[in-house]
Amino acid sequence: NLCLIDAKIKNYNIGHFHTRWSSMVDMYNVLVNYGIWQEPITEILRPIYKKCTHKNTTTNLIKDEKEQLIHNKLVTQIPISYTDSEAKELIFIRIINEIDHIIYCSELLTQKTNEKYNFFIECVSKGEVKVSQNNTLKNNVPVGILNKNNTFRTYYENPFKHKTLQSYPVFLGIKGSSKEKDIIKDEIFYSNYNTLYPFLILLINQHPAITESWLINWKLYDNKSNVGLFKIGESWYSKSFKKRRGVNYAEQLVKLNPQSVKIIKDIIKITSIARNYLKSENNQDYEYMLLASRTVFTKPQRVKKIENGTCTTVINGLKKSYEIISYKNGDVLLNNDESSHIFQNLTLTRFRASCGVRV
Repeated sequence: NLCLIDAKIKNYNIGHFHTRWSSMVDMYNVLVNYGIWQEPITEILRPIYKKCTHKNTTTNLIKDEKEQLIHNKLVTQIPISYTDSEAKELIFIRIINEIDHIIYCSELLTQKTNEKYNFFIECVSKGEVKVSQNNTLKNNVPVGILNKNNTFRTYYENPFKHKTLQSYPVFLGIKGSSKEKDIIKDEIFYSNYNTLYPFLILLINQHPAITESWLINWKLYDNKSNVGLFKIGESWYSKSFKKRRGVNYAEQLVKLNPQSVKIIKDIIKITSIARNYLKSENNQDYEYMLLASRTVFTKPQRVKKIENGTCTTVINGLKKSYEIISYKNGDVLLNNDESSHIFQNLTLTRFRASCGVRV
């Protein structure tokens, strides 16, 4: 301990110190074995130095444009100069308002997603399938923007990639003006990061114990058993794994409430097209709960990384949906400028931390 303190005072590399210390102990034991020194009364400790692999582990502080220190762990950025009880109360109100805004926007988006899925499935039920030109019996089934039912039914039977055709969009009648293409593409339903993200926000709001790691490893099926949504007695549960220090994986069981049961059922519903496709391809990704495609004609795969508001490449489609005026009991909760700042700082981890403060 005295040697360790001395190394700290002299600002030596502590990892190197532990390596050198182990070498000293080894040499001591060699001298003991040769009988030069007597055996020690007690075992000489050789602590294993564990180097931290996480960045910014010592602090969550950043500086804003005014060079003011800000605590950056939550969605709400808090000046550390706020210390008195009155300021704390104002901060807490602000945190709650920002959580409510995020939930408000997420509920609007999930409602919109469910409506889009239901509209797509309704059109599918009314349409006919256009088959490839190898079969001339039903090749005259009209598709395109004027025949959405047939277009959607054909896509539903052959989602993402057609088994024999090269120009699948053309086969579906997605040609001509870019406006026509966009209308058809926008109304064909498929799960992507933008559709899944609001559901994940609402799920964490109900259960702040859920982490990003838990979500990435979350399965609907495991060895054909349903682990994503199942009952024990009268209660609903979901199970996943999240990495912890010291072990590779740790199972975490979450007891659900009526709101979270509905959220999970919605996630299962909106990923069903991707799941059925992956299952038909014998792709084991179908077991995972979160499935996404980059585009309507891109094969789906399990979500291996959660994209957040701080990532402008994938999640950019949500920007306008979160940067809006929000309301609570008829009153304005946050204006556009305030909500814009929230989205730029929004991650599932920070939202979870904010929910923890609320609890």
